[in-house]
Amino acid sequence: MKARTNILFSSIFLIAAMTSCSYVFQRPYIATSPNVNCFERKKEKNLKVSVFVNHFDVQSNMALNKNFGLSAGLNGAFRGQIGGELAGISYKHISERNYVEIQYGYGFFHNKSTITNMPWDPGALIEYGLWLSRDINADYHKIFIQPTYFLNTAHVSVGFAIKLSANYFDRYHYFYSVRDDSKGDYNYTVTHTTSDFRYKWSFVVEPAVKIEFNHRFFMQVSTLFSTNSCNSTLYNTTYVNRSIRQETYSESANPQHISFLFSIGYEFRFGKKIKKKEE
Repeated sequence: MKARTNILFSSIFLIAAMTSCSYVFQRPYIATSPNVNCFERKKEKNLKVSVFVNHFDVQSNMALNKNFGLSAGLNGAFRGQIGGELAGISYKHISERNYVEIQYGYGFFHNKSTITNMPWDPGALIEYGLWLSRDINADYHKIFIQPTYFLNTAHVSVGFAIKLSANYFDRYHYFYSVRDDSKGDYNYTVTHTTSDFRYKWSFVVEPAVKIEFNHRFFMQVSTLFSTNSCNSTLYNTTYVNRSIRQETYSESANPQHISFLFSIGYEFRFGKKIKKKEE
């Protein structure tokens, strides 16, 4: 057990060490950990709290009867982003070890944050180098469906889910800039993009895997894939003596959300344990 715990925490610190600024800072679409749920008790009520370097999640689920329940979640990031979701749950225990459910729900998210001339490498607090500036102001509604499968054992449960969402943006503003002035103030390169629109749909697919130990402590990782509306034109501008020397651009290199999300957390379960059927 001790060796398993050491490996677990070593993996967590390794992922944290490899996480660059491009993954730490949430973008206009706020990546959240899908609420991957598995009811295990009669009239169960559970509460999950999880966190990592770029976000937090507080999620709850309640079984109303043996086939239907409710889900709720509060999700956010550490620079002013916040949102929440509500969903209905249809679920079924296929066998003692196999469980399936499907969630269908609605969410709303608000994202307003500003970064001005932050060192791109947190450890490189030097006069010249890479500097990040960013401004976000976005509000959107989310309609989603999420099928989930769980394989349960005595001490470890593994869940697989895929969250499919349609997102309607009431407002969308995104400015992003990384300035490389390592050669001095008068010669530098800026990588930047600006995106502004309103009343537009985007579609996002989020596969997720959850590993839970002793039905309490868990780790969860998810990835994100989106339609082209979540991309913007990325420009690279070179300045020589403060005058533009060259400007190039690309269409597909700048997704306006982080590409993966990792979280660790703890789950509290309330309700009577389901007794195993006697042979």
